[in-house]
Amino acid sequence: MLFCEKKSAFYFVFKIVLIIFATVYIPYKTRLKALTPAFIEIFGWSMDSAGGIEVDITFTNCSSQKVKYVYFRGYFLNAVGDICRNEITGSTEWKYRGVGPIDPFPKTSDDSSYGHRHTYFFGNPRFYSRIAEKFRLSSVTIEYMNGTKKVLFGAELKKRVKYSE
Repeated sequence: MLFCEKKSAFYFVFKIVLIIFATVYIPYKTRLKALTPAFIEIFGWSMDSAGGIEVDITFTNCSSQKVKYVYFRGYFLNAVGDICRNEITGSTEWKYRGVGPIDPFPKTSDDSSYGHRHTYFFGNPRFYSRIAEKFRLSSVTIEYMNGTKKVLFGAELKKRVKYSE
């Protein structure tokens, strides 16, 4: 009887969690869905002792299709904003292929699965430059399981990428 008459601390904590979920998580998912077909976060890159650069990227599939591959292309900038060259190949381009599958974006806002997100830790350096200061993506090509592709570049890519520098 006491539980029915007085609300427990658990009840208040549960209510607070529900309020936070409704005000933060659901609008977050709504904002992500507006970024169809993808949201990309560059949350880190590091240089090894030989000057090899490793990049960490989180790809969020905001589309309704399952992703097969994600092709990333980018470049590095030095301290004055000039594009760096790879000390081994002479190329200015960094590129990697991320392997899926990456699930489609959840259809309902109460689906809390994370199968639509994938983090790539590109730890096998293919780009070497000891003067790199910043990383920027130049294009992202998304290949879906049905064989169709979507290329993001320029302003379309810029609004879908977040750099954590």
